[in-house]
Amino acid sequence: SGYSLFFWGAKMCENRLMEAEKFGAFARPFGYAYPLTGDTYLYDVWGNFLKFNQHDVADAQGTPWQTVVSNSTNTNLQDAYTSALKLADTSLNRALSTISANVNTAGAGTSVIVYNAQSWTRTDYVIVKTADIGFSTPISVKDEAGTVVPSQVITDGGVTKLVFTAENV
Repeated sequence: SGYSLFFWGAKMCENRLMEAEKFGAFARPFGYAYPLTGDTYLYDVWGNFLKFNQHDVADAQGTPWQTVVSNSTNTNLQDAYTSALKLADTSLNRALSTISANVNTAGAGTSVIVYNAQSWTRTDYVIVKTADIGFSTPISVKDEAGTVVPSQVITDGGVTKLVFTAENV
C-alpha cells in the first residue's frame, strides 16, 4: 500500500543519511572535507527529512504521497525522499571513495573492499556486478588473510554477478 511505501521510503532515507554521516566522519582523516565543504547540504536534507518524517503526514486514508506545503512551495513527499536519498548516496559514495583510495590493495588480482555501516561485526552476502571489477575467469575470492572464500558467478537478468560471503566484517 501507499502507506507502507511511505514508511519504507522514510526508513531507507534515514538509514542512508546515517551511513553518509558515519562514513563522512571516517573519511575526514584521509582529507575528506566533510562537513565543511561540498556536503553542507546534508544539514538541509536532514531538516527536510525530519520535517516530513512525522506520524501525521499521511492522511487518514493512508495516502502519504499527498502534497505538503513547505516554505511556501508544494513538495511531494515521494520527491522529497527521492531527492534526499540521492543526495545521501552522493555523499556516501564520495566518502567511501576517499576511504577506499587510502586502503592498501597491493597484490595480484582485483580488490573488492567490503564496508559494514553497522556498529557490530556481521557476516553477509556480497554481490558485485562483474563489469564493475573487470571480471575474468577463472576467479578466486580470498579474504584479507589470503584464505580462499567460496564464491559463485551468477547471471541475473542478463547481468553477470559475483557472489560470496564476507565473514566478520
